[in-house]
Formats: sequence, structure tokens, C-alpha cells
Amino acid sequence: MYKPLQYDPKSPADIATYTLDFTKDLDATQNESIVGTPAIATITTTGTASNLTNSTATVFGNIVSTQISGGVANTTCLVSFTITTSLANVVSRSVILPVLTR
Repeated sequence: MYKPLQYDPKSPADIATYTLDFTKDLDATQNESIVGTPAIATITTTGTASNLTNSTATVFGNIVSTQISGGVANTTCLVSFTITTSLANVVSRSVILPVLTR
């Protein structure tokens, strides 16, 4: 059974860097790599606006990172990373991000 990735909970006051490794999604035999700037989207798991703010994504090899701040306490959000590869593949992965009061 598929178990989605989950980040540790954050507080609405936190400003932190979140990363996602796409190594398993890239074909190493064809030297596939991430090209361009990945897109980052955030929503709550109920589909409403998350009130999270993220920076422009950066790429380090096969790892994409972004800084995220804000959010509404006691909500669960999805952070979606979408990349385009050198072989013209588009890959999207989402990670659960709980926002809690500390």
C-alpha cells in the first residue's frame, strides 16, 4: 500500500526549507535530469487555500527545495512539487505538511 511522504509538523510562525529528492523518478541510464524551475503548489487536504507562502524552488542535482512560511494552525496541507526532465517527462509528487500550534 502506498504511504505518502510527510514532513514534520510546522507552526504558522515557522520559516523552514523543505526538500524532495527525485532520484528514483529519473532514468540514470539516460542521464535524465531536472531542467528549468520546478513548480511548487500548496493546498489543504480539504482543497481550500493553505495560507502557506513558498519561495521559488531551487534545484541541487536531483533534489528540489523551497522555503515555506505561514499556514493556518490545525490544518493539514499538501506541498506539491512538479518537475520537467531533460527527457521531457513531467513528474509531480506531493508531501503532507501538518500545520500545528506549538
